[in-house]
Amino acid sequence: MNEDEIRETVRRAMEEAGEPHRGALTHKTASMLEEVSAPLPKTWRFFMFEAFPHPQASFQVAVEASTGKVVSLTGRPEAFGEVLRASKATLPTTREAVAVARAYLDLTRTMDRYLRVVDGVDDLTWLPEPTAEEKRARERAEPRLRSLLKPPTAVAKGDAYVVTLFVRNGTDIEQRTVRIDAGASVTDTRQVMLRGLPLA
Repeated sequence: MNEDEIRETVRRAMEEAGEPHRGALTHKTASMLEEVSAPLPKTWRFFMFEAFPHPQASFQVAVEASTGKVVSLTGRPEAFGEVLRASKATLPTTREAVAVARAYLDLTRTMDRYLRVVDGVDDLTWLPEPTAEEKRARERAEPRLRSLLKPPTAVAKGDAYVVTLFVRNGTDIEQRTVRIDAGASVTDTRQVMLRGLPLA
């Protein structure tokens, strides 16, 4: 499918799903269309409709290449499992489990807060002109962050993989535990590690 066909396919799907506001955002004058890379079989393609001038209205979808089926992913973590099962993806290595967990968090995030997987302190962007209190808050936080933050890890537990990642969610740092089981269902839990950091 070319760009026009993708936009029209998603527009119809959003309207049929009772989300005409998102259907309207598929128009070229309302959004930029970006294909998102994901570690799943190529039978599915993933797209972000980046809305302007209101980026919080942006949304992401999965489109099955052969049928044109559309699955809305933004704010719908359970929908990622639906796509994973339909793609018949297999996860033979911990490396691939980490890649799937990253994609799960990125594709199902809501757009009202900045969310990004971080591998270390260097992935954080601090306020460029902090107040004295914000500067002290950074100085207090950095030593703990350096010992806390690390790249994602995955371990096999029975017929599932459990992936541990650290995420910047707004101005908070969270630890996310994503479980991917043999039936391709995906669940996650979160624990806030630090709140209200002076991040840009």
